[in-house]
Amino acid sequence: MVTAMALLPPLLAGAQDEPPVVSGRLRPFGHHLTQHVGHTTTVLADGSVLVYGNGPWVHSEDSQAAQNQALQSRQQRAYSTRPDTAPKLWDAAQRGWRRLPLAPECPHPVRALHSATLLPDGKVFMAGGLCDQPMLADELRPNRAHTALSLWDPAKRQWQGAPALTDARLFHSASLMPDGGVLIVGGMLDPGLTPGSDAMVLSSVEQYAQGRVSPVPGLIQARAKHSATVLADAGLLVVGGFDLKGRAMAHAERWSPRTRAWQAVLPMRVARHSHTATLLADGRVMVSGGIGADGQILSSVEVWDPLSQTWSDAASLPIPLYGHAATRLASGQVLTAGGVWITSAAPMPWAWTWHPDHPGWQVAGHVHTNGPQGLAGSSAHITLAPRADGGALVLTPEHLMRWEPGPAVLQDQTPLWRSRPSAALLPDGRVMWVGGLDHEMGSSPLVARVWSPPANPSAPATGHWTDAGTLTNRGLMDASTLALPSGQVLHVGVGGRSQLICEVWQPGSQAWEDCGTIHVQQAVRGRVRLGLLPDQRPFAIFSADDVFVMDVAQRTWTAWQPTWRTQDLAYGSPIRAEQPLLSLRNPATGEVVGIQQEAARYWQGSGRAELMPSALWDAKEARWAYVFPGSRMGMDAQWLPDGCALSTWPLAVFQPVTGQVTPLRDPGFGVDPNQVEMVVLPDGTVLAAGAPSGAKDAGAGFYIGKASCAGLQKRAADEGYMAGGLALEAATPTAASAAASAAAQPAWVDRAKALLPSSRTLLITLVSVVLCAYVLSRMSRSGRWVMAALALVLAVVGAGLAWWWQHRQPGAPSATPCRMVGVWTARHGNDVRRVELQDDGRYVMQAKEGGGDRPGGYRGRWSVQGQQMVWMDDSDTSGEPDVNRIVPDSDKRFTLVERHGSLTVFEWVRALPSTRCKP
Repeated sequence: MVTAMALLPPLLAGAQDEPPVVSGRLRPFGHHLTQHVGHTTTVLADGSVLVYGNGPWVHSEDSQAAQNQALQSRQQRAYSTRPDTAPKLWDAAQRGWRRLPLAPECPHPVRALHSATLLPDGKVFMAGGLCDQPMLADELRPNRAHTALSLWDPAKRQWQGAPALTDARLFHSASLMPDGGVLIVGGMLDPGLTPGSDAMVLSSVEQYAQGRVSPVPGLIQARAKHSATVLADAGLLVVGGFDLKGRAMAHAERWSPRTRAWQAVLPMRVARHSHTATLLADGRVMVSGGIGADGQILSSVEVWDPLSQTWSDAASLPIPLYGHAATRLASGQVLTAGGVWITSAAPMPWAWTWHPDHPGWQVAGHVHTNGPQGLAGSSAHITLAPRADGGALVLTPEHLMRWEPGPAVLQDQTPLWRSRPSAALLPDGRVMWVGGLDHEMGSSPLVARVWSPPANPSAPATGHWTDAGTLTNRGLMDASTLALPSGQVLHVGVGGRSQLICEVWQPGSQAWEDCGTIHVQQAVRGRVRLGLLPDQRPFAIFSADDVFVMDVAQRTWTAWQPTWRTQDLAYGSPIRAEQPLLSLRNPATGEVVGIQQEAARYWQGSGRAELMPSALWDAKEARWAYVFPGSRMGMDAQWLPDGCALSTWPLAVFQPVTGQVTPLRDPGFGVDPNQVEMVVLPDGTVLAAGAPSGAKDAGAGFYIGKASCAGLQKRAADEGYMAGGLALEAATPTAASAAASAAAQPAWVDRAKALLPSSRTLLITLVSVVLCAYVLSRMSRSGRWVMAALALVLAVVGAGLAWWWQHRQPGAPSATPCRMVGVWTARHGNDVRRVELQDDGRYVMQAKEGGGDRPGGYRGRWSVQGQQMVWMDDSDTSGEPDVNRIVPDSDKRFTLVERHGSLTVFEWVRALPSTRCKP
């Protein structure tokens, strides 16, 4: 095996002394729904991606003997309870992932070492591999040979069966031939079927075509972990692999579709297995890397020429590789990526390109291979999918990336953060970011970088970065950054578990200075939250019991006494604050100051995110814009210039006018969602930074774009970005959608509906008309015309009385006062609802937050009669109104007395357009 110590010095030396020629870059391009191991990934014709399989018994870095042993003695306890092992489909049309059912031919969640082949009709053909039923370690249930075939039909979104193979096989190849058939070549039997003996390597070949499986003449030499390349003349070149004794082979042979026989060709110069073979544009075949006869990883490359039937050496790979992937790009270049070789904390070359007209290999992309965002364990099982634009998708078990061609520097000025940095918007419009850099080894120092907006806002540039120095303290946890009105910047974090450490930056310099250390008894819970008091003094919320206020001039911190009133908040949107969420009392002077938003941020981050409510303070209106249960909006929500609010985890936008939260798709942050630090500039520009997901090339992990109530803008570079969420299904009619549809109807429709009789009135009228018709017909025969006319009059009068009874209102004449037309917040105990009182006498009441209410809320009619509010619910067939006494408080507030004496307080939110209300 190649060691990190053997490879790291020359690679880093090449990057530092003489920057290598770079032919392109890798960048994050999405997220899996869940991680899979031992799977296959297939890119479909419409851009959708099918991920199938799970069951990592075999580690690619182990020797073949060790892999055979692992298969012989495998136990499935670790995978019997593995969550979400279903196949996944990235739906290109709906821009999201879908969970698919298991194939009926393999109904068990553990499936691995199979092949997946895309057929001309768009179906995906699954062959071979393992299909084991999960079992406990002490079970003696025997493993079964898996010969069944499965077809995934993307058009019908269903699995289809196919005839079974004759031989169960692993480590085989499955090649789509020009005639539309699939040749399934070689491989080996499952070692778990014959415990205690060597696995048998196969020479058998089978063909799947037109729904049938048929035998094909066998290979000259049995082999597994070989390569199979479809040639320009419709033949198949099979190269290398290992034999019955596990030895790497140099033998090569060619299938001739004309003679339907295998023909030996000259062997390779180097025996190898687990290599790649790529058909070049001129018809030659390039074979690279793999594992040699002595078990060492190879860097050698050789090319087979079908005209001369000979092998020739080509430029060696920059490093020994196996388990890597290679593909021919639209430009004719060969892109190679991944491979089991090394792990490093520094961004390392991970992709290379080879061009037939240029000698040697060029660096084509960087990643880092260990750490939370690294590619350790996923540098094998890579799928490369060339694109028509000359680029390629690079799909690994953990990361989705896109390779883009073109000259690029090793790294632009954009910092590559190790984890989520902290950020502060400076008074001059620049943004300071503080965090650890990805390429630092060991305990990462904290560095500061200042981002300046581009000189031309319409240009695609991402702005300019400058160095703002290195902080003295290393490895501070749960840190935050705050810009002071003077331009100074505070950075406060936790050293250990009970020490608050502060450093301050001076504008226009790279100097960071100590600004105090505080020792406390209570351990930190959640990120330190910084803010400014009304008199611009900084404060830090360290824990629920430890809040400190800073004297900037003296650089000292004083503990203030906190009082929390979380019990005063109820779920709803919007909500008037009766008391501050956090009150701070200066023990020396008795001064009391209320803290809202920063207190909410700490409160949300100090417990389990799914249990803590999210809240956003509206300082302009002096109320909570919302308090939502769970995580409908993230704790980092910030106001946008057009009045909406944006959060990143979850990614969503809140519209105060409607009170609605709209989930958004990841626009291409390139960062794991829970690792994003966001800053919103006054013009609506959104900056998002964090540890890059997989790729470590220029600009990775930094996003710049515009946001508004409509969401985040689309960027041409992110077209096709594979966001990590589920596909959004088409909305089905519900009470909520019915209410929204009704709300969109013209006012005259509501007025017409209001005049229509109820179902009870219609029934009375229908019965009256039927009786009248019967009496009229009977009396007309006997000449009693007067009695018939009287019955008709009584029927009409009865219908009119029924209609009047439906629309009667008690007390004084009805009215819709102008002072009440608008949007209100109604609070009844801990229940808060948003109510629209419209000027046409209609109302819309949203369901309360937190559930337990009618889906879609309530709709109906409202009016005021004297000192009473009268409500008629559209869904109430009893015809009885709800009447509440009004207790006026002010123009912006009134109280209703409910039937049982409880009170509902209405608070003004905003006006609604009105032309028909009464003064």
